Order: sequence, then C-alpha cells, then structure tokens
Amino acid sequence: MNLLFKMNWSLRRAAMHDLKRPHGFAHERIGFFYCRAAFSNSGLIVLAESYCAVADEHYIKDRMVGARINGHAIREALQESLRNGAGIFYAHMHEHRGAPQPSRTDTDESYKLVPDFFNVTPSMPHGTLILSEDNAIGHCWIGKKLMPKQFDRIEFVGAPYQIIDISI
Repeated sequence: MNLLFKMNWSLRRAAMHDLKRPHGFAHERIGFFYCRAAFSNSGLIVLAESYCAVADEHYIKDRMVGARINGHAIREALQESLRNGAGIFYAHMHEHRGAPQPSRTDTDESYKLVPDFFNVTPSMPHGTLILSEDNAIGHCWIGKKLMPKQFDRIEFVGAPYQIIDISI
C-alpha cells in the first residue's frame, strides 16, 4: 500500500513560521498537524487540514533533547483530535536544506507517543512529520498495534507545487 501525505503550501508556511520561532530554553519547537485520510486505488492519502503550535508554557526543560513537551500539550492535542475526529501528526523542524532524517530520539519518542493517539480517534491514521527548509519526511501508523510506515510521497500543493517522492 502506498502512503501519500498532502499539505497546502499556506499551511506549511504557517507551520514553518511557528516551528522557527525561538523559545526561552527549548532548542526547537513542536506542533501538531490535524489530518483527514481516505483510501484510493493506490493506497492511503493523508491530507493535513490544520496546524496547532505547542504553547510556550507546555515545554519542559530537558538538556538531553531539543524540545520536550508536557502532558498538557498532549492532552490538548488529543482533545482537538477527539473534537474534530482528525488524525494527529506530531511535527518539528530540522533547520537545514535537504531531506531531514529522524534522530534516534525522534524515533524512540514517536514510538512511545503516537500509538496513544489511537485511544481517542482509533479510525484515523496518526504519525510524525519532520520538515526541513525544502523537504520533509513522515511516518504513518494505520493502527495502534501496527508498525509505522514511511510516507512514499509528500506533496505540497498550491503555489509552488512540490512533490517529494521518497520511493525513488
């Protein structure tokens, strides 16, 4: 099954603007994309619908990671997902050009966090997204007990139209 992630350029720009903002002690920002999904003949399409920043007061001081958020941030994300029936994609940014790669911490933390998103919206896919200046990578969980799969393709639609074909 092919996995496709789509996002409007205006939503990407708004998220990147937020994710680049400095924080008092965190070295990076975290946010959540809320998404809809549909199956097509070729696989699953995940469409980013909205983005929500994590509030400054929901970051925890932790010198071992670029950013750590508290339970209030997670509860707010879960509440929004429940209210709108949307999938949650946990996001942050690696500020460089080219394809971002998840760090070991990125991978470990996502495996702990993302399966819990299914507790509120079990019928939606959930996952992660890492943006860079000109690229992105993401992983999608189709079910709580299933292993994630990397998106085969990420598209930013609008002006300019950009396709990131991971499968090449």
